[in-house]
Amino acid sequence: MKQFEDGDPCFAPMLNALFAAFRGTAVMNGCEPTASGTDRKVWVTAGQVQINGTVVDVLGGTGTAVTVAPGGSFDRYDLLSVTASGQKIVTQGVTRRKCPTQPADTCLIAIIFMPAGATAVLPENIYDARMLTPLLVAHKLQCEGSIYCGTGNVGALHEYVDVPGAMVRKTWNSSTYVPPNSTADVLSFWVPYEYSRDIESNATFAITCHMSGWSGTGAGLTIQIVRDDWGTETVIGSASPYPGSSEVSANITTTGGFYGGDRIVIRITTAGATPQVSSTTVTYKAERSKNIPAYKRFPETTW
Repeated sequence: MKQFEDGDPCFAPMLNALFAAFRGTAVMNGCEPTASGTDRKVWVTAGQVQINGTVVDVLGGTGTAVTVAPGGSFDRYDLLSVTASGQKIVTQGVTRRKCPTQPADTCLIAIIFMPAGATAVLPENIYDARMLTPLLVAHKLQCEGSIYCGTGNVGALHEYVDVPGAMVRKTWNSSTYVPPNSTADVLSFWVPYEYSRDIESNATFAITCHMSGWSGTGAGLTIQIVRDDWGTETVIGSASPYPGSSEVSANITTTGGFYGGDRIVIRITTAGATPQVSSTTVTYKAERSKNIPAYKRFPETTW
Protein backbone atom coordinates (compact mmCIF):
# COMPACT_ATOMS: atom_id res chain seq x y z
CA MET A 1 0.00 0.00 0.00
CA LYS A 2 1.26 3.44 -0.92
CA GLN A 3 0.76 6.40 1.40
CA PHE A 4 0.79 9.91 0.04
CA GLU A 5 3.85 12.04 0.61
CA ASP A 6 5.06 15.43 -0.58
CA GLY A 7 5.39 15.42 -4.35
CA ASP A 8 2.78 12.72 -4.94
CA PRO A 9 -0.24 13.52 -7.13
CA CYS A 10 -3.56 14.41 -5.52
CA PHE A 11 -6.53 12.68 -7.12
CA ALA A 12 -9.94 14.32 -7.54
CA PRO A 13 -11.77 11.53 -5.64
CA MET A 14 -9.55 12.23 -2.62
CA LEU A 15 -10.58 15.88 -2.60
CA ASN A 16 -14.20 14.81 -2.91
CA ALA A 17 -13.70 12.37 -0.03
CA LEU A 18 -12.23 15.13 2.11
CA PHE A 19 -15.30 17.30 1.58
CA ALA A 20 -17.58 14.29 2.11
CA ALA A 21 -15.93 13.65 5.49
CA PHE A 22 -17.37 16.90 6.81
CA ARG A 23 -20.81 15.82 5.59
CA GLY A 24 -20.72 12.51 7.44
CA THR A 25 -18.94 10.09 5.07
CA ALA A 26 -15.51 8.83 6.13
CA VAL A 27 -13.59 5.85 7.49
CA MET A 28 -13.98 5.58 11.26
CA ASN A 29 -11.41 2.84 11.85
CA GLY A 30 -9.63 -0.03 10.09
CA CYS A 31 -10.39 -0.75 6.39
CA GLU A 32 -6.70 -0.68 5.41
CA PRO A 33 -6.38 -1.88 1.79
CA THR A 34 -3.76 -4.38 0.66
CA ALA A 35 -2.95 -6.99 -2.01
CA SER A 36 -0.63 -9.99 -2.31
CA GLY A 37 0.98 -8.81 -5.55
CA THR A 38 0.46 -12.23 -7.17
CA ASP A 39 -3.14 -11.84 -8.39
CA ARG A 40 -5.78 -9.19 -8.98
CA LYS A 41 -7.48 -9.49 -5.60
CA VAL A 42 -7.62 -6.58 -3.13
CA TRP A 43 -8.93 -6.80 0.40
CA VAL A 44 -9.19 -4.62 3.49
CA THR A 45 -8.87 -5.11 7.22
CA ALA A 46 -12.09 -5.16 9.24
CA GLY A 47 -13.37 -1.78 10.34
CA GLN A 48 -16.17 0.75 10.17
CA VAL A 49 -17.12 3.53 7.84
CA GLN A 50 -19.72 6.24 8.15
CA ILE A 51 -21.90 7.02 5.13
CA ASN A 52 -24.16 10.05 5.33
CA GLY A 53 -23.93 9.87 9.11
CA THR A 54 -24.78 6.16 9.40
CA VAL A 55 -22.15 3.78 10.77
CA VAL A 56 -21.52 0.71 8.58
CA ASP A 57 -19.52 -2.37 9.65
CA VAL A 58 -17.00 -3.64 7.09
CA LEU A 59 -15.86 -7.27 7.08
CA GLY A 60 -12.16 -7.82 6.48
CA GLY A 61 -9.78 -10.52 5.33
CA THR A 62 -8.91 -12.34 2.12
CA GLY A 63 -12.27 -14.11 2.14
CA THR A 64 -14.00 -10.81 1.39
CA ALA A 65 -11.57 -9.69 -1.34
CA VAL A 66 -12.71 -8.01 -4.54
CA THR A 67 -11.18 -8.73 -7.94
CA VAL A 68 -9.85 -5.93 -10.12
CA ALA A 69 -10.09 -6.22 -13.92
CA PRO A 70 -6.77 -6.95 -15.67
CA GLY A 71 -4.79 -4.15 -17.25
CA GLY A 72 -6.04 -3.15 -20.68
CA SER A 73 -4.49 -1.24 -23.54
CA PHE A 74 -3.70 1.83 -21.40
CA ASP A 75 -2.74 2.71 -17.83
CA ARG A 76 -5.80 3.33 -15.67
CA TYR A 77 -6.98 4.12 -12.13
CA ASP A 78 -9.77 2.18 -10.38
CA LEU A 79 -11.61 3.13 -7.18
CA LEU A 80 -12.19 0.79 -4.22
CA SER A 81 -15.21 1.88 -2.17
CA VAL A 82 -17.62 0.59 0.47
CA THR A 83 -21.39 0.80 0.00
CA ALA A 84 -24.04 1.59 2.61
CA SER A 85 -24.56 -2.17 3.07
CA GLY A 86 -20.87 -2.77 3.82
CA GLN A 87 -20.11 -4.28 0.40
CA LYS A 88 -16.76 -3.54 -1.22
CA ILE A 89 -16.94 -2.53 -4.88
CA VAL A 90 -14.44 -1.60 -7.60
CA THR A 91 -15.23 1.16 -10.09
CA GLN A 92 -13.09 0.71 -13.20
CA GLY A 93 -11.46 3.65 -14.93
CA VAL A 94 -12.34 4.09 -18.58
CA THR A 95 -9.92 6.87 -19.52
CA ARG A 96 -6.13 6.80 -19.60
CA ARG A 97 -4.71 7.75 -16.17
CA LYS A 98 -7.95 9.42 -15.07
CA CYS A 99 -10.03 8.36 -12.06
CA PRO A 100 -13.65 7.36 -12.69
CA THR A 101 -16.59 8.97 -10.89
CA GLN A 102 -17.14 7.54 -7.43
CA PRO A 103 -20.62 5.95 -7.02
CA ALA A 104 -23.09 7.84 -4.85
CA ASP A 105 -23.54 6.85 -1.19
CA THR A 106 -20.18 5.11 -0.95
CA CYS A 107 -17.04 5.67 1.12
CA LEU A 108 -13.71 5.80 -0.70
CA ILE A 109 -11.04 3.37 0.51
CA ALA A 110 -8.30 3.28 -2.11
CA ILE A 111 -7.22 4.28 -5.61
CA ILE A 112 -5.70 1.36 -7.54
CA PHE A 113 -3.23 1.91 -10.38
CA MET A 114 -3.42 -0.75 -13.10
CA PRO A 115 -0.70 -0.37 -15.76
CA ALA A 116 -1.45 -1.48 -19.30
CA GLY A 117 -1.33 -5.28 -19.56
CA ALA A 118 -1.01 -5.82 -15.78
CA THR A 119 -2.07 -9.26 -14.52
CA ALA A 120 -1.70 -8.54 -10.80
CA VAL A 121 -2.30 -5.71 -8.36
CA LEU A 122 0.98 -4.68 -6.73
CA PRO A 123 0.80 -3.37 -3.16
CA GLU A 124 2.82 -0.31 -4.16
CA ASN A 125 0.13 0.56 -6.73
CA ILE A 126 -2.62 0.86 -4.09
CA TYR A 127 -3.01 4.46 -2.95
CA ASP A 128 -4.47 4.69 0.54
CA ALA A 129 -7.37 7.14 0.09
CA ARG A 130 -9.07 6.68 3.45
CA MET A 131 -10.26 9.84 5.18
CA LEU A 132 -9.89 8.74 8.79
CA THR A 133 -12.19 10.59 11.18
CA PRO A 134 -9.62 10.62 14.04
CA LEU A 135 -7.38 12.72 11.77
CA LEU A 136 -10.16 15.04 10.65
CA VAL A 137 -11.92 15.88 13.92
CA ALA A 138 -10.49 18.78 15.87
CA HIS A 139 -9.58 18.13 19.50
CA LYS A 140 -11.02 21.46 20.63
CA LEU A 141 -13.23 24.12 19.09
CA GLN A 142 -12.99 27.63 20.48
CA CYS A 143 -15.00 30.65 19.36
CA GLU A 144 -15.71 34.10 20.69
CA GLY A 145 -19.45 34.06 20.00
CA SER A 146 -22.25 31.53 19.84
CA ILE A 147 -22.20 28.18 18.07
CA TYR A 148 -25.35 27.61 16.04
CA CYS A 149 -26.62 24.28 14.73
CA GLY A 150 -29.22 25.00 12.07
CA THR A 151 -31.46 21.94 11.76
CA GLY A 152 -29.50 19.05 13.27
CA ASN A 153 -28.16 17.90 16.61
CA VAL A 154 -24.68 17.82 18.08
CA GLY A 155 -23.30 14.34 17.37
CA ALA A 156 -20.68 12.38 19.28
CA LEU A 157 -18.48 9.47 18.16
CA HIS A 158 -17.70 8.34 21.71
CA GLU A 159 -19.14 8.54 25.24
CA TYR A 160 -22.22 6.54 24.18
CA VAL A 161 -25.22 6.33 26.50
CA ASP A 162 -27.82 3.60 25.94
CA VAL A 163 -31.44 3.44 27.10
CA PRO A 164 -33.75 0.39 26.97
CA GLY A 165 -35.17 -0.11 23.49
CA ALA A 166 -35.98 -2.58 20.73
CA MET A 167 -32.76 -2.40 18.68
CA VAL A 168 -30.74 -5.62 18.94
CA ARG A 169 -27.09 -4.68 19.41
CA LYS A 170 -25.59 -8.03 20.43
CA THR A 171 -26.58 -11.67 20.95
CA TRP A 172 -24.59 -14.29 22.84
CA ASN A 173 -25.08 -18.06 23.17
CA SER A 174 -23.68 -19.73 26.27
CA SER A 175 -23.34 -23.48 26.77
CA THR A 176 -22.50 -23.16 30.48
CA TYR A 177 -24.41 -25.83 32.40
CA VAL A 178 -26.25 -24.91 35.61
CA PRO A 179 -27.12 -28.04 37.64
CA PRO A 180 -30.01 -28.26 40.16
CA ASN A 181 -29.69 -26.16 43.34
CA SER A 182 -26.72 -24.27 41.98
CA THR A 183 -25.51 -20.82 40.92
CA ALA A 184 -23.34 -20.17 37.87
CA ASP A 185 -22.16 -17.22 35.79
CA VAL A 186 -23.25 -18.25 32.30
CA LEU A 187 -21.93 -15.18 30.50
CA SER A 188 -19.74 -12.13 31.08
CA PHE A 189 -18.65 -9.31 28.78
CA TRP A 190 -16.97 -5.92 29.00
CA VAL A 191 -18.87 -2.75 28.17
CA PRO A 192 -16.83 -1.02 25.43
CA TYR A 193 -14.75 1.95 26.52
CA GLU A 194 -16.56 4.05 23.91
CA TYR A 195 -19.43 4.20 26.42
CA SER A 196 -19.62 7.05 28.92
CA ARG A 197 -17.94 6.76 32.29
CA ASP A 198 -19.92 9.74 33.62
CA ILE A 199 -23.52 9.02 32.60
CA GLU A 200 -25.00 5.58 33.19
CA SER A 201 -26.45 3.41 30.44
CA ASN A 202 -29.31 0.94 30.76
CA ALA A 203 -30.65 -1.75 28.46
CA THR A 204 -33.10 -4.61 28.10
CA PHE A 205 -31.70 -8.13 28.26
CA ALA A 206 -33.85 -10.78 26.58
CA ILE A 207 -32.73 -14.06 28.14
CA THR A 208 -33.86 -17.58 27.24
CA CYS A 209 -32.79 -20.54 29.36
CA HIS A 210 -32.86 -23.90 27.61
CA MET A 211 -33.78 -26.40 30.33
CA SER A 212 -32.77 -30.06 30.47
CA GLY A 213 -34.94 -30.45 33.58
CA TRP A 214 -37.84 -28.38 34.88
CA SER A 215 -40.78 -28.21 37.32
CA GLY A 216 -40.75 -30.41 40.42
CA THR A 217 -41.10 -29.71 44.13
CA GLY A 218 -39.63 -26.35 45.17
CA ALA A 219 -38.64 -25.54 41.59
CA GLY A 220 -37.26 -22.05 41.06
CA LEU A 221 -35.08 -20.04 38.71
CA THR A 222 -33.45 -16.65 39.27
CA ILE A 223 -31.64 -14.63 36.61
CA GLN A 224 -29.49 -11.67 37.64
CA ILE A 225 -27.72 -8.94 35.67
CA VAL A 226 -24.64 -8.01 37.68
CA ARG A 227 -22.35 -5.02 37.14
CA ASP A 228 -18.76 -5.74 38.14
CA ASP A 229 -16.93 -2.43 38.53
CA TRP A 230 -13.40 -3.71 39.03
CA GLY A 231 -14.35 -6.13 41.78
CA THR A 232 -17.37 -4.31 43.23
CA GLU A 233 -20.53 -6.18 42.22
CA THR A 234 -24.00 -4.65 42.03
CA VAL A 235 -27.18 -6.35 40.86
CA ILE A 236 -28.74 -3.99 38.30
CA GLY A 237 -31.62 -6.22 37.16
CA SER A 238 -33.22 -9.57 37.98
CA ALA A 239 -36.17 -11.82 37.24
CA SER A 240 -37.51 -15.11 38.62
CA PRO A 241 -39.51 -16.87 35.91
CA TYR A 242 -40.99 -20.24 36.85
CA PRO A 243 -39.05 -23.14 35.27
CA GLY A 244 -42.12 -24.94 33.95
CA SER A 245 -41.04 -25.92 30.44
CA SER A 246 -38.03 -26.73 28.27
CA GLU A 247 -37.54 -23.01 27.47
CA VAL A 248 -37.89 -20.25 30.03
CA SER A 249 -37.62 -16.61 28.94
CA ALA A 250 -37.42 -13.26 30.69
CA ASN A 251 -36.98 -9.65 29.59
CA ILE A 252 -34.92 -7.83 32.20
CA THR A 253 -34.56 -4.04 32.02
CA THR A 254 -31.63 -2.75 34.05
CA THR A 255 -32.19 0.14 36.43
CA GLY A 256 -28.90 0.36 38.29
CA GLY A 257 -26.98 1.36 35.17
CA PHE A 258 -23.51 0.56 33.84
CA TYR A 259 -20.58 2.48 32.37
CA GLY A 260 -17.82 2.04 29.84
CA GLY A 261 -15.22 -0.40 31.12
CA ASP A 262 -17.65 -2.24 33.43
CA ARG A 263 -17.93 -6.02 33.30
CA ILE A 264 -21.47 -7.36 32.97
CA VAL A 265 -22.24 -10.83 34.33
CA ILE A 266 -25.34 -12.96 33.66
CA ARG A 267 -25.82 -15.09 36.78
CA ILE A 268 -28.38 -17.92 37.03
CA THR A 269 -29.53 -19.75 40.16
CA THR A 270 -31.63 -22.92 40.12
CA ALA A 271 -33.72 -24.18 43.05
CA GLY A 272 -35.13 -27.64 43.59
CA ALA A 273 -33.92 -31.07 42.60
CA THR A 274 -35.13 -30.96 38.99
CA PRO A 275 -34.50 -27.57 37.24
CA GLN A 276 -31.22 -27.45 35.34
CA VAL A 277 -30.05 -25.15 32.56
CA SER A 278 -28.18 -26.66 29.60
CA SER A 279 -27.62 -23.45 27.59
CA THR A 280 -28.61 -19.80 27.56
CA THR A 281 -29.26 -17.19 24.86
CA VAL A 282 -28.76 -13.54 25.83
CA THR A 283 -29.76 -10.60 23.62
CA TYR A 284 -28.79 -6.99 24.41
CA LYS A 285 -31.40 -4.48 23.22
CA ALA A 286 -31.05 -0.70 23.53
CA GLU A 287 -31.34 2.63 21.75
CA ARG A 288 -28.91 5.53 21.90
CA SER A 289 -30.03 8.21 24.33
CA LYS A 290 -31.16 11.40 22.61
CA ASN A 291 -31.32 13.78 25.55
CA ILE A 292 -27.77 13.92 26.87
CA PRO A 293 -26.84 17.55 27.68
CA ALA A 294 -23.70 19.13 26.24
CA TYR A 295 -22.02 20.41 29.39
CA LYS A 296 -20.09 23.64 29.67
CA ARG A 297 -16.46 23.40 30.74
CA PHE A 298 -15.19 26.50 32.50
CA PRO A 299 -11.50 27.48 32.64
CA GLU A 300 -9.78 27.33 36.02
CA THR A 301 -8.66 30.93 36.64
CA THR A 302 -8.15 33.16 39.63
CA TRP A 303 -9.84 36.53 40.21
